[in-house]
Amino acid sequence: MKRQIRLLFLTAAASGFALGGPVTWTLQNPQFNDGGTANGFFVFDRNIITDWNITTTAGSAFSAFNYIPSDSTASFLGFIGLVHFFSNDENRILTLQLKTLFPALGGTVDLVQVIECLNCNNSLFRRDRDAIGGSVVGTVPEPRSSSIFAFALLALYVARRRIARR
Repeated sequence: MKRQIRLLFLTAAASGFALGGPVTWTLQNPQFNDGGTANGFFVFDRNIITDWNITTTAGSAFSAFNYIPSDSTASFLGFIGLVHFFSNDENRILTLQLKTLFPALGGTVDLVQVIECLNCNNSLFRRDRDAIGGSVVGTVPEPRSSSIFAFALLALYVARRRIARR
């Protein structure tokens, strides 16, 4: 039985069915105190932010800005739940503080705060404008059909072996 379980795990992992893949997190309803908003997504894969497209709209304090990989960098400080987006040209930083760490399988995580600052001088905690409320919603891509097929074949094999032993 241990051999079948080991084989099941190896087959699932080899076919891409294993957990821990990329999760796309989408911003939901953060509203800045100057009337602007933030919306968009970022992809979190094994403690690294691999892609993002987050737009902050204009408010009374700031103009609109789009954080994308060609114009900004991203970092994740998992031990305190901070996600940072640093613009390359405008010295602008967007910080998302998460209420909890990212669950591996997606779900909804409330934002403690969203902060955006301009001419921040590397101060990650300076507040030029704060967002009130909001959350991030994580979705995991569906497993490939080949993954499901390999998993089903292995399950049939294990069931057949159990029946044959009786």
